[in-house]
Amino acid sequence: MILKRIFILLISIFCYLPLSAQQNWGGGVDEQFLHFGFSFQYVSSRVKSDINNPSSPGFGLGFVSDWRVGNHGNIRFTPSIVFVDRALHALDNVESNAIEAPLGFKFKSDRRKNFRAYVIGGVKYARDIISNKTYNDNPAKFKRNTWWYETGVGFDLYFDYFKLSPEIKLANTLHDVRADQTFADKVFLRHLQFSLYFE
Repeated sequence: MILKRIFILLISIFCYLPLSAQQNWGGGVDEQFLHFGFSFQYVSSRVKSDINNPSSPGFGLGFVSDWRVGNHGNIRFTPSIVFVDRALHALDNVESNAIEAPLGFKFKSDRRKNFRAYVIGGVKYARDIISNKTYNDNPAKFKRNTWWYETGVGFDLYFDYFKLSPEIKLANTLHDVRADQTFADKVFLRHLQFSLYFE
């Protein structure tokens, strides 16, 4: 269902792309050594443990700092704040409000008129600002500080005065995230994130 909604959104974006063969300026961001932007994110979060846990939706807001490295590479720092619940089977949801600081490398194809594809990978540090709260005597507690690895794909779409980049990214924690060792053997977190970057 989530992937279907994302697919419909991507098709809608492509339908609004300029039909002209003229190459749009895109705000000139590709020629700048350093440029900035902002993002909106939809997040599907899942707790990976010895029991089958459902996914929970969330959202995030962020900023973009992008350093150009040649014609096909960029180093990207994209801090954001993410609001999401962590659903645990047979337990109440645990609310999470996290400040995330991803650092990634973006490898992009040649530009074709107003379109460019890319892949991205990197690591991120996240700090949960309410991780030790419990709800309705929920025994689950998570570490406040976590490290993740990320990988994803996206498209740069060029308009007259800005560049829009829809991106799908998968992120997993690099370590056990339990602050309380009693409620499961090992727990990892996984995020499937769909982002819209405006630069």
